[in-house]
Amino acid sequence: MNTGTSDSSEHSRESWEDSPSVFSSGYLGNGEWSENRVDRQGYASHRSTGARLGSSETAPGKALPAEASPRKSQKFAQWFGLRPGSQPIVTLSLIAVCFLVYIAGQFIQQVRLNLVFAPILGDLQPYRFLASAFVHAGIWHLVLNMYALYLAGSALEPAIGRTRFAGIYLLSAVAGNTAVALISDPYSQSWVTATVGASGAVFGVFGALFVLMRQFDANARSLFIVIVANLVLGFLPGMNISWESHVGGLLAGGVLMAVLLIGRAQTPIRLRPWRDVLTFLLALVSLVGFIFLAYR
Repeated sequence: MNTGTSDSSEHSRESWEDSPSVFSSGYLGNGEWSENRVDRQGYASHRSTGARLGSSETAPGKALPAEASPRKSQKFAQWFGLRPGSQPIVTLSLIAVCFLVYIAGQFIQQVRLNLVFAPILGDLQPYRFLASAFVHAGIWHLVLNMYALYLAGSALEPAIGRTRFAGIYLLSAVAGNTAVALISDPYSQSWVTATVGASGAVFGVFGALFVLMRQFDANARSLFIVIVANLVLGFLPGMNISWESHVGGLLAGGVLMAVLLIGRAQTPIRLRPWRDVLTFLLALVSLVGFIFLAYR
């Protein structure tokens, strides 16, 4: 979660039958977004790397119960060709960077001061809209956010590919702080209150995963409960949580995934990567527009 404090988850196209993929209870297989499909009569294979996300695996404050019937895997495979054995590289890299920044901040206080976001700083130092997602208020803040990122990223990144996952994560981080700037009052304490943490981006991953599951009629009830519960925490008195960042990240991730999915089947295969690039560029331009609006 983002904490407001005054000191403060495309390989080559093959035939319909040559692209095994699995989406079973608690596990979304490993690989990249592609246009491959499985045999219409069933699954080409059922591979598991052991990275299961059962509903019993929970973390305080955040958890990712991934529920879906194995029958849903055929629908997913029509959109996402999963390559067994690949790892959520972007997810793991983001986690590593956050831990490195935290360690550096323990020795060099200026690291943290140079990365935190506050609306009063954003107009002159816009890099903070993204940079603050890599700095955390404390070790438990970091651990809980990174655990949530690992669970959600391990499900989403293999399904949509590393580039798309990175785009959703980074833009959701920016959207979270953009929401903070839009809602904060320049004449109140909120304008100078620092905001740190990756949860705006993590909520974006949650939102994208929820939209993806609903697109293919997977059971997303538990994920919905997790999202709502963590949103509610941000409104409780004394929690010192930036609910604006959570809402902004969640909306950004959900909308981006929805746009990536809408009309994809009708788009020629060779044009789909360009369509995705355009989607992310338009999202970036929209965020820049909202940032200008916040400082008008």
